[in-house]
Amino acid sequence: MNKIVLTAILLVFLAAFAHASVLSGSFEVSCDCLVPGEMVFTLLNDSGTTQHYTISSVGENNEWINLNGTWTDSTPLSITLSAGESKNIYAFVKPQTCYISPGTYTVTVQAYSEDASIVQPITVTVRPSRLLEISLETETIELKQCEQKTLEMNIKNTGKSDELIFLEAVGIPENWIGFSDNEFLLEKTSSKQMNLTVKPDCGAETKNYDFQIRAKILNTGFSTAKNLSLNIVDAQEIEISSASMNSCAEKQTESNISIKNNGRLEDTLKLSITGPDWIKLGQEEITLLAGEEKNIKVKFEKTSAAAKDYAFTLKADSKIFGKTTEKEFSVSLQDCYGITISNILANGQTGHVEACIEEPLNYTFELLNDRAEPIEVDVSLRGVNAEVSPSKAAISAGTSQLFTATIDLGNESIGAKTFELLVKSDFFSSSQEFDFDTVDCYALEVDYNGLGRPVDVNADKSKSERNPYTVRVKNIGTKQVSVTANVMGENWVYFQPDSFTLNSGEQKEIYLYFDPHYDTREGVYENTLQISAQYFTDKKQTTVTVYGGLYSIIGEASVSADGELNRLIEQVDKTVKIDLAIKNDSNSFLRIDDFNAFGYNADFEFAPRSLAPEETMEVLMTLYLGQGFEKTQFTVPVRIITDKGTIVRDIQVDLNAPQKPIEFPLSGFVALGDIKDMVLIGLIIVVLALALVMIFRAGSKGREEKKEETIESYWQPPEEKKEDSIQTGSLKAISREVKSKPKAKTAKKTVPKAKKSTKQKKKKK
Repeated sequence: MNKIVLTAILLVFLAAFAHASVLSGSFEVSCDCLVPGEMVFTLLNDSGTTQHYTISSVGENNEWINLNGTWTDSTPLSITLSAGESKNIYAFVKPQTCYISPGTYTVTVQAYSEDASIVQPITVTVRPSRLLEISLETETIELKQCEQKTLEMNIKNTGKSDELIFLEAVGIPENWIGFSDNEFLLEKTSSKQMNLTVKPDCGAETKNYDFQIRAKILNTGFSTAKNLSLNIVDAQEIEISSASMNSCAEKQTESNISIKNNGRLEDTLKLSITGPDWIKLGQEEITLLAGEEKNIKVKFEKTSAAAKDYAFTLKADSKIFGKTTEKEFSVSLQDCYGITISNILANGQTGHVEACIEEPLNYTFELLNDRAEPIEVDVSLRGVNAEVSPSKAAISAGTSQLFTATIDLGNESIGAKTFELLVKSDFFSSSQEFDFDTVDCYALEVDYNGLGRPVDVNADKSKSERNPYTVRVKNIGTKQVSVTANVMGENWVYFQPDSFTLNSGEQKEIYLYFDPHYDTREGVYENTLQISAQYFTDKKQTTVTVYGGLYSIIGEASVSADGELNRLIEQVDKTVKIDLAIKNDSNSFLRIDDFNAFGYNADFEFAPRSLAPEETMEVLMTLYLGQGFEKTQFTVPVRIITDKGTIVRDIQVDLNAPQKPIEFPLSGFVALGDIKDMVLIGLIIVVLALALVMIFRAGSKGREEKKEETIESYWQPPEEKKEDSIQTGSLKAISREVKSKPKAKTAKKTVPKAKKSTKQKKKKK
């Protein structure tokens, strides 16, 4: 047994020793050779004795780390910790040279004391810090032998230090490539523009050459390269080109086609054209020296052809080299008068746009007269309420005119919209349809949380009422809005906060406080709550009834109550509903808090509220009289519990009084039946009536037998009936009366059955 105890003690001791020191924190960091990574460790002495720690960095890359300002590869860090004490260790990690390649490395920290030894590896991610970018206007070059081309090239230093740069070409003969400057200093974040000249030898083989332009950082292994492709084609080449061509069907027009001899020898070309018969060549033969370029005329005759694009082909046959060059062109046959709509911007942007319905939408259109004759146009928009400026303009041939249209979206609904841009002149009319979406950018949704109903506030204890009220404001628009909340009315009604900012989709709850002063006169106060933002205003009227306070004390409490039989729900158990009319006969506001019926089992359906002088409220009283109750006329003392005390009023009940009719809507099988169904229903009603007569006669006979029994009433007269128990008494009297008032019953209670007489018991046996 003693060995087991000693073993357990030894294990506990060893466990404590194993966890005597703890080095905690995150042991991963990223950095580069210029900006160190920062880390924080916590060294905890979890032993029962003071420990003296020596902390150093060991192994590979041990010179990269600094602990608490000490480079621990050469000078260890010493820390002494009492039992249970801990201390933060702040580390900076950075490679000591910028020749290190980006990648993942390890730095090891070792901490040891008399009783503990900790070896903690740290993962260091070294980010790239020496970076270059090469950009050219093209990556594919096509040249003939002996042809030279100069390209613009940009070298950018995206690293974090200034660098010496050397440029070279790899994969292509060295004498084909030239740099305007191939060795230079490039400061960090700077760029250098230069020219790259490419000129293959005159005897170069016609094929594709893939090569690189490489930018190296001198004295390092860092470099970046740009892949290029050089395609050398036959030097004996005829080039045919033209700008876009248009023609007018109503008159003859012409265009130029350029023919260039890109070869090294003179050539004579025979020209021909295939296409529509109204397209003619101005000449059929041309001679060009090496490198020479000439224009030939293409004539477009008058034609009745439909306005559209027509294709034709120009063929040039070399008389000297026997080579044929063909080029296909397109001519747009159109009316002489017309415009092209271009450069369309909506609120400064191209493409489909979403426009705020609260703000005007601005369109810009450029109308280009790309026809042969000047035109005068009228410009308008159809489908939207808009103003166009200018609405009329003369546009010369080959020129353009800007038009702006301001669209009023104030009366538009949310959703997709379309409109037409109409352009009319004496010679033509054209239209183009555009579409956009309207969105409610600044819409708010306000939930007043029941503030549409009157609010009752006690000037004595407003803090104990439902105060504050919560108002929820939600931004259902698409843009951020600044919201303000104001109260127009009494200075004791206010919002908190009364200004704030909402992002799209965000909502916020603000609070409405009612805090009338103690000397605020009792009465009904109207206030307007206003939530405002850009292009948005929402108002809500709220009614506040103030009672209590100074003027409640000096006021009088008087109530009149009257009851009217609603209906007798259950004949056997005598459950009766009575409508009460409670009227405030006093000269001040009166808070009605509760009701109960003295000596009777009763429920009251009502909501506590304040009554202004002469104001009346309706209360439904349900009496549970029980089977043994035989009176048809009786008095129910009702206690009315108010903020000024308890008032008792007698309600006269007459069970023989006419009951209120129950309204049944014409629906169900009665409403949907035809004449035959109504006859059947009438027969059913007759049978039910006969059954009720038989039940009534049986009940009358039972009551005659019970006349000799002793009836126990569940009404007991009150020992002391209080009439207007408090009028203008002191505050102490009011307080005593309110504290002693009974609570109204809020749920239907089980009615005890009447006691059976001795005769009844014998009959049952």
